[in-house]
Amino acid sequence: MKNFYLLIFSLLSTIIFAQANDTIRYASFSDNIKTPFNPDGYGNTYALKARVLPFLLGNGSGISTLLGTEIGFLKRNSIGVEGIYITKHDTQDKVTDLDGVFHETGNRSKYFERAFLVDYRFYFNFQKYRRQNGWTFYTSCFFKKGQIDERNDPNFRNDYINRKEVYNSYGIVLGSILNFKNSEHFGFDLSLGYFRKDKNITTDYREVTLIKTRTNNEMGTGLRIGLTIDYWIFVSNKKKN
Repeated sequence: MKNFYLLIFSLLSTIIFAQANDTIRYASFSDNIKTPFNPDGYGNTYALKARVLPFLLGNGSGISTLLGTEIGFLKRNSIGVEGIYITKHDTQDKVTDLDGVFHETGNRSKYFERAFLVDYRFYFNFQKYRRQNGWTFYTSCFFKKGQIDERNDPNFRNDYINRKEVYNSYGIVLGSILNFKNSEHFGFDLSLGYFRKDKNITTDYREVTLIKTRTNNEMGTGLRIGLTIDYWIFVSNKKKN
């Protein structure tokens, strides 16, 4: 799953950078791109964030969705909140169940993740990149709380039947927003960061004919990759400085 998301991110990044190069070649960006990093702009700003990313992987399919907001303040800072929902369904081909019956398709599995994220951002004052190329760069720290539920068909051989993970995750991120000349309210938000995740895991597994439950705590670290589409609007009528 992780490798698949990395592949999707790489492909989308290639498309975005190709569009950016074409836009940069002909565009002259105004001083009024709607993000907090513009020191010559209006007062506070407000962004709607969204992501809808369907995916296919073998027999599996699913969707990754995100909806959130970001409020800018003091022109180069912001606070954001996001709600995240990911689901995936999968099956196996040519598989035998616990009774020895062969199935062309079987052993259905389901994956659900729900999370809530809060982050603080500081936008760098790289005005040359903003005016010439439409890029703005930022760094941020975040906290994410969520739950993952996995369910496997109990009639087939699996490592576990059900697995529930409740986690808290936090870390730091470097990112950038790419705006386009003809749609300065819109931006592609790309980010890469490092996180730590503290997990409480409850697992139901089969032991001979009995179903047993095991609970354990784990800690992990890793890379966090983000891709969203932002729509920025003003929420202040203050005049330019």
